[in-house]
Amino acid sequence: MKTTRLFILCAAVATLMTGCGVYNPMTVHIPLIHERGEVQVEGALLPTTRWPVPLDMRASVAWGITNNLAVQAAIDPFRSYSQAMAGLFFPLENNFVWEIYVGVGTGKGRQSNIGGMEPWTIPSGTFRSVFVQGDAGWLEMTRKGHLDLAFSLKTGVLKGEIKVGKGVPYEVNGEWITDYATTLADNILLEPTVELRFGWERFKFNVKAGLCYLVPWRPEGYHISQGLLSLGAGMSYRF
Repeated sequence: MKTTRLFILCAAVATLMTGCGVYNPMTVHIPLIHERGEVQVEGALLPTTRWPVPLDMRASVAWGITNNLAVQAAIDPFRSYSQAMAGLFFPLENNFVWEIYVGVGTGKGRQSNIGGMEPWTIPSGTFRSVFVQGDAGWLEMTRKGHLDLAFSLKTGVLKGEIKVGKGVPYEVNGEWITDYATTLADNILLEPTVELRFGWERFKFNVKAGLCYLVPWRPEGYHISQGLLSLGAGMSYRF
């Protein structure tokens, strides 16, 4: 019961964290695969205050294909984000694991209306990323609660197509039309994430925190607006 109450409290806090940019930290599950044949699934279905997104819904699956090769795929349908990556994992002594992956991601987003911006002036758009992700952490740190602690750092290139309204909407034959300007944006992505898992040996709750920092790659490129911090919560199971 204490474990369940802790998860409910953490999940409630996570629902209050709202992303404010076109791109926000994704807080994707950090797998820490430690043996061949291991399959790990993770997901969440929680209410959220991110308007107009009604739920925080996501899922991921990771698989240790060989003694050192692993793959992971993740999807977040309400935020229209998905990613896939493949790489190597290395279990060491004291239940320590480190991993290195190469991956791609795609999604779309819309900046929150902070400060009373006119709706047609709010940036929105699609983005794609190519990245390298390094993971490290400890499994089964304690017998009570079966704590896992994992860290990841994703770095790569985030390319976006950002759309912003050029003027006040106007009416043509009874239909309201907005003219948009589209700008290509290339940014360097840095995204660290930390994840804490607790529960039982195979079934665990998790809470996560992620940061992101975008650096414009081309001077003439649009700097994609970003949400600095995201929190997440979910459940995972190791097969």
